[in-house]
Amino acid sequence: MDIFNGVRAHKMMCAYALHTLDAHLNNCGTKYPAAIEGVPHDADVNGLFVTYEKNDRLRGCIGRFSQINLHEGLGKMAITAAMQDTRFSPMRKDELSSLTCSVTILSKMTPIDRWDDWEIGRHGIYMDYREGGRSYSATFLPSVIPEQGWTKKQTFEHLLAKSGSNARATPEVLSKCTVHTYEGSKAGMTYADYSDSFRSHWGFN
Repeated sequence: MDIFNGVRAHKMMCAYALHTLDAHLNNCGTKYPAAIEGVPHDADVNGLFVTYEKNDRLRGCIGRFSQINLHEGLGKMAITAAMQDTRFSPMRKDELSSLTCSVTILSKMTPIDRWDDWEIGRHGIYMDYREGGRSYSATFLPSVIPEQGWTKKQTFEHLLAKSGSNARATPEVLSKCTVHTYEGSKAGMTYADYSDSFRSHWGFN
């Protein structure tokens, strides 16, 4: 069985996201391309993330872990990741040329019994930690951990920090973490490549 429901990320999805953001920032309204090549309009995925980097630094990332229509979800997240990621100011039109867009399609999440029962480079991690009546949760996509060069313990140190918890990744804390893993299919495209190959074809001069 295909863990990605037969839909894997490819560069056309990134072009679709960049085109949607391009239209939004240029006040053209919602101007989606007619379709994503090779993907039926009714295609659903188990989860989806859109990530923007500017000059190799994170500029925005939004996603969801529940089933969603790919076309609809990608169109909405293309704008939300750019404009509503609270870690960053809303994206400006003059930043477009410096962007790289990544699209990650997710498998379903799987609970694990041991916090370290996963593979670096294959799995993304979703962690939930409860302390003092509060819940702290965070995730890293599969590509993030090897890109950062983290060990498994370092990954959880960063997950705890990202979640807003002051806890350290001690054996006691790790034993209290509820952990799910998932896999991802990822593709990326620079704005320059999108502009050269798709922008005028999809309605921009």
